[in-house]
Amino acid sequence: IGNNNQLAVALLMAFPLANYLRLQSVNKYISWGLLTGSALTLVAIIGSYSRGAFIALVALLGAAWIRSPKKILYLFWAAGASLAVFQFMPQTFWDRIATIQTANQDTSFEGRVVAWQVAYRYANDHFPWGAGFYGPQLPSLFHSYFPNQEPHAAHSIYFQVLGENGYIGLLIYLAILAIAFVKTRQIMRVARERPELKWVLELARMLELTLLAFCVGGAALSMAYYDVFVLCVALLVPLSRLAAERERSGTQDTPLPVARSKS
Repeated sequence: IGNNNQLAVALLMAFPLANYLRLQSVNKYISWGLLTGSALTLVAIIGSYSRGAFIALVALLGAAWIRSPKKILYLFWAAGASLAVFQFMPQTFWDRIATIQTANQDTSFEGRVVAWQVAYRYANDHFPWGAGFYGPQLPSLFHSYFPNQEPHAAHSIYFQVLGENGYIGLLIYLAILAIAFVKTRQIMRVARERPELKWVLELARMLELTLLAFCVGGAALSMAYYDVFVLCVALLVPLSRLAAERERSGTQDTPLPVARSKS
């Protein structure tokens, strides 16, 4: 996490997880504290001036609205929060966001396109292998395709994996993402029918939103191996096993998480 764009996506991924903790908290002061922290996190994401994070935020809020059982209330909340935040943003912020429509004229975007071409062309020239970790950014390799361009990072989790690990690595990576989303749906399907698994249902929903934020925001960043992404995928393994066991047994003795305990 070394720049404003990476920080914005990292905060965006933490946003749903903080909401899960808020939903699980029985202490109203902790719940209010998490809600306040989430609001400030939203301000920090918008204040990062990251165009990629802004697009990911829109996608995240849209997905959350689709998942929300109280869609009208959600719209009022989202509209009020957005007005409260955006009315204080300076003109430089709106100028920055407006450049999304003219990205093809932006030198930063052009540099990313060049880096994507390097990753794509190297993967094709050395099919099915890649250049290894950090390989596509090496000047000797980068300049073999674009000798007059400054070496750039891939600025995309997808092109990063393609350039570094080739088509086999990209297929494995995409399979991990696809399986993760499938697992969240399977977990939610089982947990939705069992009141004792409500915390599992809520966690699966928030993990799904976190992964969505990563997939959308990461499309313009070199964060393919971000540890929070790996941890979210790993969390789905015990959650899936727990849901499967409860589905087979039909019992309702699953202990609630510590945050819900009143002891």
